[in-house]
Amino acid sequence: MTWGFEFYATFSARIFSFCYYWAFEELLNKWKKKVLVMIVNIDKIEKRISEARRQTPTFWEGVLDNIKRNYLYHVDNLIHPLQKDALQNSVDAQDPNARQIVVRFELIDEANPPLFIIADSGTTGLTGRILSEEEMRRDLPEEERWGRFEGYAFLRPDPTKRGARGQGKFVFVMNSKKHLIVYDTYRKDGVYRLGARKLGDLDNPVEGARARAMLKQYFPALQPLQTVGTRIIIVDPVEELKEAFLNGSFKRYIQTTWWRLLENGSLRVILKHGSDEQTVEVPSELRFPTEDSKSVKVWIRRDCLLKRGKRSTRVKMLNLCFLESPPPEDVRGIAILRGGMVITRFPVSDLTDLPPEKADRIYGFFEGDMGTEELLKKVEDPTHYGFIRTASAFGRGIVPQIRAFLANELRRFAEEKLGIEVKERPAGFYQLLRDFNRLLKELGITLSEGRPGKRRPHVSPRDIGVAFKNLNLPRGYSRVDFGEEVSFTLEVANRTDCKARVEVGARLEQAGVTVKDLLRKKRANIAPREKKQIGDFRVQISAGKLAPGRCKLIAELECLEHPRHHKGEKLDTAIFTLWVEQDPPPATGIFRDIKYVPKLSGKFGEKELNPQFRVESHPEGGYVLKISTSHPQYRLRCRNQESTNEYAVELLARAVAEIMAMEGLKPFDKEMSAEEVLKTSTDLVSLILEKKGA
Repeated sequence: MTWGFEFYATFSARIFSFCYYWAFEELLNKWKKKVLVMIVNIDKIEKRISEARRQTPTFWEGVLDNIKRNYLYHVDNLIHPLQKDALQNSVDAQDPNARQIVVRFELIDEANPPLFIIADSGTTGLTGRILSEEEMRRDLPEEERWGRFEGYAFLRPDPTKRGARGQGKFVFVMNSKKHLIVYDTYRKDGVYRLGARKLGDLDNPVEGARARAMLKQYFPALQPLQTVGTRIIIVDPVEELKEAFLNGSFKRYIQTTWWRLLENGSLRVILKHGSDEQTVEVPSELRFPTEDSKSVKVWIRRDCLLKRGKRSTRVKMLNLCFLESPPPEDVRGIAILRGGMVITRFPVSDLTDLPPEKADRIYGFFEGDMGTEELLKKVEDPTHYGFIRTASAFGRGIVPQIRAFLANELRRFAEEKLGIEVKERPAGFYQLLRDFNRLLKELGITLSEGRPGKRRPHVSPRDIGVAFKNLNLPRGYSRVDFGEEVSFTLEVANRTDCKARVEVGARLEQAGVTVKDLLRKKRANIAPREKKQIGDFRVQISAGKLAPGRCKLIAELECLEHPRHHKGEKLDTAIFTLWVEQDPPPATGIFRDIKYVPKLSGKFGEKELNPQFRVESHPEGGYVLKISTSHPQYRLRCRNQESTNEYAVELLARAVAEIMAMEGLKPFDKEMSAEEVLKTSTDLVSLILEKKGA
C-alpha cells in the first residue's frame, strides 16, 4: 500500500513538473518571439544598402515638370524666373572687394543652333573642388559653389543669400529645347573649368587647357572666360525666350524685379543682340520720389520697430506713393524686397478697405533690416515668388507682422495725407470671426489636410480662477492706438466649497518685458462659491512706453491658503492681447476675413446680377467673405452694428456649405444627387445658425 502510494505520488509529481516545464517553456518561447519581433537590426539594413550602392532611379522629365508647375503657379511663363534666378546666382556670388556686379545676357541667333548666354563679372566664380559622387550627396558648405551648382536640394545657411533649393538651374535647362546647358567659370586662383548638363545628367568637368580646347570643340566662335566670373550657355533656347528678349519683355522683368540694386549701382545688367547692346535702366515709375509734388503724394517710414521678441527686427524703409492715375499693372501693390530682389507684391486692396479706385493708385515697396530678412528667408517659397503657408509663417510669424504694419501705414497715409476716410472694422468684428471659426471646429468642420478635424475638447474652468471683465476697448476689439485708454476689472471666482485666501497681480507686458505693474499682489478672501470683482483699472497706451505691435494684459492668481492647494501655487493666469497702432492678424480657421464692398458682379445667363456675397481664397490660406453693401437685403436688414453682425453670421453659414462643396469635405465628399446636396446644405446652415444662436 505504501509502495503504491509512493509510486503514485512520484509519478504525479513528475507529470506536474513536466507540464509546468512545458507550460513555462511555451511562455518563454512566446516571450522570446515577442522580443525578437521588437528588435530591428538597423545596422544590417544600412550595411546592406551601402554595399549595394544603388540609387533611386530618377525620371528627370517628371522632376522638371514638377518644378515647372511650381513656378507657373506664381507667374505666367518660365522666362521671368530665368532672369530672376540668373541674377540671383550672380548677386549671391559677389566678390567682397567688387563694388559692382555686371551681368550680360546675349542672344546669338545666327549660331546653329542659336545660343542664349548669361555671363557675370565682379563675382567669385564657381569656387570649390570637383566633388565625388559621395560628397555630392551631402549638404555642401557655401564655398563649394561648383558642387552646389551641379547638385540639387541643398540648404542655404546664410540668410543674406537668395538661393535656397538649387532648383533655379533647372529653369535654364527648361528654357533649352534640347534641355542642354554648358557652363564655365574662371576664378581668382587661375582655375578655368568647364561642365555641361543634359536634363539631370552631368558631364565630367574638365579644367585648364583641356577645358579651353573642349569649349572650342563645342562652340568654335566663343572664347574661354578671361575675367573672374561664371558663364551659362543655354543651347537652342525656346522660342518664348527669344521672343521675350527681342520684344522688351525680358528687360521689363529685370527692371520690375531688380530695380533697387540697379538704382543704387551695385548691379549692372547688359542686354546684347548682334551689334545692339543696351544697359538696363530703372524706369521712371520705379524711381520712387521722397517728396510730395503736384502729381504724387508720398508716405515714407524709416527705421521703425516691426516685431519685438528675443531679437528686435525693424523696418529699414517703407515708401508709398499715390498717383493721379494708376501705375502700370506689373508694379501695383506693395513690393516686398529681400536683398534688393522683389519676392512678391501685396495688393493694396487686400491690406485695406480703401475704395478700389483709390487703392489702385497706391503702390510702393517695403524693406526690412537683416533680422527681418532672416525671418522672411525661413518662410520664403523655393521659387522666390511668395511665402510658404505654414502655421509658423502665417500664425504669429513675420509675414502677418508685415501685413499688419502695412495695413496700419496705409490707413494713416490715406487719412493724414490723402484725406480719405478709411472705415474702421465694425465693433466685435474680429471676435465674431474667431467665435465662428471656433464653432466650425467644434462641429468638426476644418480645412486641415482637406478633411474635417477632430472636435476641440471642452476645457473646464479652474476651480479658483481669474478673468478680465467689463473690458472697455476704444473700437470694440483688440486694436488700440497711442493716446487711447483701455479699462477693465478683474473677477476672481472660487468654485469650490471651501474658503480661499489668494493673491492677485496684474501687469501690462510687451515682448516679455513688464511695461507697467497694474496691480501688485493684492490679497483677497473669497468665500465658497463666490465671485469677487477687484479694481477698476485704466491703462493709457503711451508712445513712450509701448511700440507698435502686440502687447498683453496679464493677470495671475496665486494661492495663500486652501485645503486643495498648497501655498504659493499658481492657480490661474488670464491673458488678453492688445494690438498697438495696428489691426490684429487675420483670424485663423476657415474664414480669415470679411470685406464689405460696394458691389459684386455676377451673371445668370445673360442677366447681370449683384450677389449678396462672394467667397474668395485668402492669400494666406482659408477664405474671405465679401459682402455687397448695395444689395437690397443689406440695405433692408443692416440698421445697426448688431443687425450687421447677425447678417454677416447668416452669410458665413451659407458660405460654409459652398466652401465644403468646393473642398470636397464631409458630407459632400460622397456621391450625392442635386436634391441631396441642397437638403444637406440647408440642414447644415440651420445647424450652424442654431449653434451660433445658442
